Amino acid sequence: MKKFLHSFIVLLALVFISSTMLIAQEVILSDEFDNGDSQWTSGWIDAGTTTVTVSIDTNGVLSGKNSYLLDVVEGGPDTYRIQRNANCPLLPGKTYKVSFMAVADRDVTINVLFEIAGDPYTKRIIEWPLITTTPQTFQYVYNSSENVPTNQLKLHFGGPDNDNYKIWVDNIIVTEENDVSLISNWGLTQEYKSIWPVLNTAETAAGNASMGGDVVAGWKGLQGGFSQDLSISTEQAVIVTGQIEFVGADAGDNYTPIRYALTYQDSSELLYALTDSAQWSRSGLHSGYEFCPRTGAGTMANG
Repeated sequence: MKKFLHSFIVLLALVFISSTMLIAQEVILSDEFDNGDSQWTSGWIDAGTTTVTVSIDTNGVLSGKNSYLLDVVEGGPDTYRIQRNANCPLLPGKTYKVSFMAVADRDVTINVLFEIAGDPYTKRIIEWPLITTTPQTFQYVYNSSENVPTNQLKLHFGGPDNDNYKIWVDNIIVTEENDVSLISNWGLTQEYKSIWPVLNTAETAAGNASMGGDVVAGWKGLQGGFSQDLSISTEQAVIVTGQIEFVGADAGDNYTPIRYALTYQDSSELLYALTDSAQWSRSGLHSGYEFCPRTGAGTMANG
């Protein structure tokens, strides 16, 4: 959503499929079990219906010397009767990738979840991978639109079908990066960069942008770019959706008060990102589609 605060005369907003900024990926949870199992000592084990021993296996079954071993004698009536949990908070506008290695002494099914730590146990990832006698790497992706400080990565190993089995897990990694489907790089357009400040800060959720200030006559332009280049083919479409909100007095009968566009920029760079003077520097032309809807009493554009 792009939100424009206070009054203005006319405004031009351009959305570009182009950016020179790279995606920063951060590892927020990682365990090779080289230092015990400190991240995985939490999680409920129903002692009344299950019998399981957890330990660090030093025989190099998977990645490196150590692996996390669950020796299940009785799995109980439900998968969640044996669970290992690690804290993994979620932020809006971020993409999370969960990966881990696993092998078992026979084919078994486990449950992998992103789930809140307490009731109601809202699930954001729920997968049922089949663990076989051949080592495998599993990976799951979740795009978050919420702030969930109590989220956990949970691995459930119980269930009546899992009696008398052993399973090893290792190299559990969760990474966090900007959701590339959201327009997250925002700045003033090169042509109209000196009238209103950009109001985005580091706390602004990806996909959202705002600009505004005192009433000043003239064009004002806000431009957004994806966090990486998007490829367009004859088989796939790029669909951009959103909402523009104008807060303040109307623009009267001015010439096409609001315009927006989806264009491609040959070369562009976002300067002073996440400051009130964030702006785009570009060379070359841009091409694409401009939309000039008639707004209120505004005069239709001829462009």
